[in-house]
Amino acid sequence: MSVEKLMALMESEKITFDQLKDSLARCQGKRVHVLGDTIVDTYAYCNPIGSSTSKTPTLAVKYDREQSFAGGAAIVSRHLKEAGAEVVFTTVLGDDSLKDFVLREMETHGVVCCPEVESSRVTTQKNVFIADGYRVLKVDKVDNRPISSKTLTAFASALSNSEAEAFVFSDFSHGIFSKGTTQRLISALP
Repeated sequence: MSVEKLMALMESEKITFDQLKDSLARCQGKRVHVLGDTIVDTYAYCNPIGSSTSKTPTLAVKYDREQSFAGGAAIVSRHLKEAGAEVVFTTVLGDDSLKDFVLREMETHGVVCCPEVESSRVTTQKNVFIADGYRVLKVDKVDNRPISSKTLTAFASALSNSEAEAFVFSDFSHGIFSKGTTQRLISALP
């Protein structure tokens, strides 16, 4: 978001920078429990090398490098941690290498991560291929099925046993929150 758009949004909502600073200061030392969908955002930077000479209009690019970030509710957790809160993050991950990436990222940034691992699903990943500053392709690895009843029970238990002062449900529509789960998760809050 550009500075201009941020300023316009703040003005439309009658929010001042002093209010933002005050809100951040109040996060210091607060115990926060975040529950939500993790997304690994991967950006593959490529250089265009032309198009295919076959009968299809296929763009050809040369891979240069990539960067991955723990996003979705994971980045919400990190932002709260960076604002000074003590953060516990509960999420669902697949039993794959992306799970390990997410756990390392959370540990590196001081967020206590309590994942439920479902071997039947993948860790959500959104891959964006960028050439000459343009997004030319997006390929997602997702499993948007509802979480298992075992995972739902574990999440409800984690919430009910939490010593947090605040709870954040961070929904990115990848299986944790639905009509069937949200009420049970809300009911589990202490």
